[in-house]
Amino acid sequence: MRFKRASIFLIAIIVAAYALSVLYSKTTALPSEVSESAAPAVQKRPASLKVMVDNVYQPYIEKISTEFEREYGIKVEVLAAPSDDLHDEIVKRVDTEVSDIDLIQVKSEWTREFAASGFLEPLNKFVTTELKGNTIPLAYDQRVLSNELYTLPELYAFPMSMEAHFLFYNQDLLCKVGLYAPPSTWKELMDAVTFMREKNLVEHGVIWGWNDSEGLMDDYTLLLNAMGGQYKDVNGKWIFNRGAGLKALQFMVDSLYDNQLTDPLSIRVNESKASEEFAKGRVPFLIAGSYAALKLKDYSNIKVALIPGFDKSLKSSSVAGGSAIGLVRNSRNKDWGWKFIQMMSEKRNDVIVTDYTGGLPVWNDMIDLATLRQTYPSIDIMKEQFEYAINQPLTASYHSWARDLQASLMFALQQKNTPQDALNQAVRRAQKDLID
Repeated sequence: MRFKRASIFLIAIIVAAYALSVLYSKTTALPSEVSESAAPAVQKRPASLKVMVDNVYQPYIEKISTEFEREYGIKVEVLAAPSDDLHDEIVKRVDTEVSDIDLIQVKSEWTREFAASGFLEPLNKFVTTELKGNTIPLAYDQRVLSNELYTLPELYAFPMSMEAHFLFYNQDLLCKVGLYAPPSTWKELMDAVTFMREKNLVEHGVIWGWNDSEGLMDDYTLLLNAMGGQYKDVNGKWIFNRGAGLKALQFMVDSLYDNQLTDPLSIRVNESKASEEFAKGRVPFLIAGSYAALKLKDYSNIKVALIPGFDKSLKSSSVAGGSAIGLVRNSRNKDWGWKFIQMMSEKRNDVIVTDYTGGLPVWNDMIDLATLRQTYPSIDIMKEQFEYAINQPLTASYHSWARDLQASLMFALQQKNTPQDALNQAVRRAQKDLID
């Protein structure tokens, strides 16, 4: 009887020990399992990454993607949209709790809006001192914003290129009227066009790409700046509906209908089409962005110059911009997304952004590269143009503000409204919407 009770007691101890061992094994396994499931997916090698860019940057990003896939075995899907549609397409895809997009193109004027909306992962923790030191400050600083959550201002997108607007001119047409240098003022430009008209060489003097909302905004802004104006006063009040702002738009309208300096095709074509028309040789001047420099680089008679000023007090005027690439904050693959950005740096001499977009490289060790100068003989002029370039207004509501102003500008250019009424309407809308 005593033996039986001892046996039962022993069996109970064994069963309890087994139960405890099972419970212990499950308990000790739990942190590992929780850690694995809770660890960011970026720690794993994803099957693919998704990048969203516009049609201009698509070939460049696809080339980097090929290098990335060769290096890491990760496929990169490049989603492209027309330049004017890219902003809204990005918002639709990344304004979610978890996005399937890992990287997005960020145009300079979108940086504040996308950062404020929580679309972009801050990049300070990724950027090394060496990487920042080799990046041209003008390109880098456009993407740096102050943030109350951080001690230091944060970089929100890494620059891919520097872009501006330039004056392109047909050297052959100028030579036919005895001009061997580009105009340095708008008066000289208009006089040159008058000489060409007298010889029946041209009908109009300048072609622009005003059917492109970005191009129209950039051209109005550079004219506003050339006339000594600003969008806001020192108190932050919108003032572009008077003074230089009104003069700039009046100049644009008069150039279409009064002195016919501007080719009327300008309000129906974007910058790409304007460049194609200019290349035909029927218009002596084109004002367009960096992409035109790429499209026109093989025409030996087409040269690049500084956009003229209206008088000697301001030698030139342009608009600085460019595109960057940002990590989507809700992506599961941020670490690998950063490796993609690093690949652009590592392959900068093999995959040169200028060859794909026309924009200047953002790297200090490339801007004076001999091979780049050989391919783009006008690069010194292009670099100088940035000295006279300003940024578009940096507001968290830039896209909606620019869309409204572009519509008002186009109404005036189509003579559906007077310049004064068009700008008054744009200012009222900006004030009503409390755009900062």
